[in-house]
Amino acid sequence: MEPIPSTTSLGGMDIKQSWATIESVLRAKFPAVAATLNPGTTHEKLAELEQLIGKSLPADFRASLLLHDGQTDATRQCDLLNFNRLLTVDEMIQEWEMLTNLFSDFGEEDEPKPIRIKNQVWSSGWIKFTDADGSGFVVDLDPAEKGIAGQVFYRPNAEVQTQTWADSYAGFLSRLADILDHGEYELDQGCPYVDISVG
Repeated sequence: MEPIPSTTSLGGMDIKQSWATIESVLRAKFPAVAATLNPGTTHEKLAELEQLIGKSLPADFRASLLLHDGQTDATRQCDLLNFNRLLTVDEMIQEWEMLTNLFSDFGEEDEPKPIRIKNQVWSSGWIKFTDADGSGFVVDLDPAEKGIAGQVFYRPNAEVQTQTWADSYAGFLSRLADILDHGEYELDQGCPYVDISVG
């Protein structure tokens, strides 16, 4: 399978269209995963997250969370993509607090030079919205000089990342919908898996 390009542009399907496609594929091919999707969160809970990080959430990220507030999967076997489980807003808050406390004293690294993502292990302007044993996808509200606020990248656990996966959360979700809809994935332990390596 050819590696998926490391970035996507703004545009593509809107949030509702992307989720409709994702839900349709999950119900047809991964019903156990579809059953773990939660209903949407509340505006009050989103305000709590915004107050914590001191930044407004991107409109596309808000729209998605109002449709689905992560996954509830007691088995931890029904992941959405690459063993990544969608976090609830409460879990995002817990992750943000933990990572900010752990890495608040860590500054930027000298190498590699940042282009779109700041050269550091963690930023208080990042919101981790999936989890796979500490790693996960991040909405970046604190990009480097050439980055875009709201871009999405995959953050390996406690490692510096250098390339984005999408220019926006809408781009991330649209890309995920395309991957699932076109069958551009492999199966690993019954869950969809794609090459999200960068470089």
